[in-house]
Amino acid sequence: MPRSVNVSFPVYSGEIQVFDYLLKLNNFIFQLLDYSPESTDVNTPISEVLQIKKGVCQDFAHLFISVCRQNKIPARYVSGYLNQGAGFVGSSQLHAWVEALIPDLGWVGFDATNNLLADHHYIKIAHGTDYRDCSPIIGVLETTGSQKSTHSVTVTNQ
Repeated sequence: MPRSVNVSFPVYSGEIQVFDYLLKLNNFIFQLLDYSPESTDVNTPISEVLQIKKGVCQDFAHLFISVCRQNKIPARYVSGYLNQGAGFVGSSQLHAWVEALIPDLGWVGFDATNNLLADHHYIKIAHGTDYRDCSPIIGVLETTGSQKSTHSVTVTNQ
């Protein structure tokens, strides 16, 4: 976390359960940042996100992970899909959230973009230390013409 940032994040003191602290952090980040598509990209530093106080789901996730790691709480970046029919923010594209390791409970998903816990609406594709570990497409495309890539996921009950 950059020292120049003038934001007082909740600090985990051990006086409350880790899960309760993480719920508080999830809500804090949800209140702190506005979801704003195209306001940032994968290379936008967290200091800029905090300065403009807006970003996309990956910014919410990276910020959550940073605060967790400062408080010595294991956390990892998760990418996947979010149910598009439920009216969630960030559901029209690949979505990002965080999983934190909670003693005696295991890995629990927190989505600060929507101030929710990950549940059956979340479809996990990958997890890692940050976006670069979970980027949806890695490789090089060489072309002389224009190119557009489109991806979609359909989930049905069986």
